Amino acid sequence: MKRLGMLALVTCLCSSCAQDVPHFEPQTITGAQCKLTCVERSAYGRCLEACMDLDRLYKAREAPPK
Repeated sequence: MKRLGMLALVTCLCSSCAQDVPHFEPQTITGAQCKLTCVERSAYGRCLEACMDLDRLYKAREAPPK
């Protein structure tokens, strides 16, 4: 019974961590490369947030001035 409780607790903790990871679809090559490097890092969520910022920056540079 104790193992079952621990298994339920671990499952809940892991599922809550998975929700903290932002969804990121890169719009630039630099953003895509950044996302690939995040796989190798331990702080995946924070890494993706940085890639999102980088992707927005490069996307803004590509857009023609208004």
